[in-house]
Amino acid sequence: MQPIEQYIYYREIAKTLIGIKVPEILGKNALGNSGKMLGLVQGERTLVFESENEMSYLMDFAINEYREDGKTAVEKYRDTIGGENEVEKEILEAACSSYTTLFKIDSISKEKNTLIIDDLFYVKGKIELTDIGFSQSATPELLLFTRIFPFKTFNMTSGISFIFARKSEDNIIKKYKKLYKRINLENKQTKRFIAFFKLNRADGLTVKLQ
Repeated sequence: MQPIEQYIYYREIAKTLIGIKVPEILGKNALGNSGKMLGLVQGERTLVFESENEMSYLMDFAINEYREDGKTAVEKYRDTIGGENEVEKEILEAACSSYTTLFKIDSISKEKNTLIIDDLFYVKGKIELTDIGFSQSATPELLLFTRIFPFKTFNMTSGISFIFARKSEDNIIKKYKKLYKRINLENKQTKRFIAFFKLNRADGLTVKLQ
């Protein structure tokens, strides 16, 4: 199987596994509590979104960042239910090993559907990202904040991203540091996601990833 074929296959399996199966085990308060952490809740329980994309951001946060009894939903699913086959097991392991950070774009290959992206926060360093939609629409003038699912032969996103203008890099990082300091949580990655969610509302651009 060619890398792009493997990517397409894994992406389709992940849509069902991570997008449908894992959310089924979320606790009854998970979405509400996640919404509060992201600043989406008005009043007692009302979730207020500024765009349709924010519903996807909330779900990504709820299954990958929000913790009950010290575990995220995807970790609980892996440990209690597990994958039905080897591909699902690989995807669950990648999801449990996922990380978020801000990247700059070094180069793009439309033919290979890949981008070389460099981690500005030195979480994991420079990687090759496979993404059909973004590889066709992205330019080096953009910054990308996303969640990376790392596999042995390729990297893909969880499906969500926040896009910023690269010319605003210094300002974005300055604002991020201020927001990050105000978030009273221990988990650095969770704080990072919340800060960039808020930054996206103020400074984010609209670009399609797949």
